[in-house]
Amino acid sequence: MNKVNTELILCCSNSRLDNLNGGFTKLVDKELAELFERKYLWFGPRVILENDSKYKQIIPYIVIKHKERIVLYKRAKHGEERRLHNHYSIGLGGHIQISDAEFYKDNIRFIQTLEKAANREVAEESIINTIIDKKFLGLIIDNTNDVGRHHIGILYVWESEKPVIISGEKAVADCKFVAVKSIIEQTALMESWSQIALNTIIKENI
Repeated sequence: MNKVNTELILCCSNSRLDNLNGGFTKLVDKELAELFERKYLWFGPRVILENDSKYKQIIPYIVIKHKERIVLYKRAKHGEERRLHNHYSIGLGGHIQISDAEFYKDNIRFIQTLEKAANREVAEESIINTIIDKKFLGLIIDNTNDVGRHHIGILYVWESEKPVIISGEKAVADCKFVAVKSIIEQTALMESWSQIALNTIIKENI
């Protein structure tokens, strides 16, 4: 059976997110934990959530950089999200699976769950062993397209000691560190979340 048909993933009720503006929203860890309270979260079947406008699937979205270079790759046809095929991206990451969940008594520890999922996703999609710093920046929301309407991105920037990375799966093609100036020239070919993330990194001077 297709993995998408059986996968349980973490989502948040849209009623909790209605007051957030589109684009980038800057938050700190405490604000993030308060926003994603347990009562608004649910591990649901991905096959249903992909088309359910009552929820947004939560996606850790990790930009890896080294000085003035950022990891850029192309989403190949092997990826599960067909709507993003052939788009360029600067964000590694994916859905939070039920196996990522960290609990304290009956409450999900959201930050720890998010970080566990981020670490797993990066390890699945790439081979990189030189991460020296991790920063949480905020949220990415884009309701202008079908993918964005059903997902919310949690934006991180990870700093690598060296500009060396190897793709860890076929869905991540042409994965390499590229100068920010060169990435700016390819903005029109990038998925919308990557455009938002790139603008944020430049604006925040990260």
